[in-house]
Amino acid sequence: MSEHTWVQENLNAYVTGGLSAQERGRGEKHVASCSECTHEQADICETEQLMEGIFARVRPDAGLEDRAIHQLRQARKPRPSWMRFVTATAAVIVLGLIGGAVQMFALDGALPFQVAQVDGGRPMKWMAREVILGRSGSSRAVSRSR
Repeated sequence: MSEHTWVQENLNAYVTGGLSAQERGRGEKHVASCSECTHEQADICETEQLMEGIFARVRPDAGLEDRAIHQLRQARKPRPSWMRFVTATAAVIVLGLIGGAVQMFALDGALPFQVAQVDGGRPMKWMAREVILGRSGSSRAVSRSR
């Protein structure tokens, strides 16, 4: 990377004081010998002064960050109450029961409770299965599924 390219990439940091002493010396040496970089530096300095003027009224005081960090460190950390644990346990149990019932129905097609009897004594679940699989003896049932 050429010296000119390096200075162009780091000129903002140079103007705002963000370079180490060695990098700053490198930048000063190049800016003194390059008119393009000198003009660029002047533009950056002018913009920096303009921004300082714009934000001077709303700039926080120097201790704001330290006070904020101190208050955050002093803040009491809330501990979960026993009610949160009870609620979470109940939710896990309910979801487990629902998941078990759905799995039981999905694996053997039977519900864990009594189903109403229709169509000559056949349970409704068998009618639904026949409609879905298309093996219904009743044309009514098949036509409803389409």
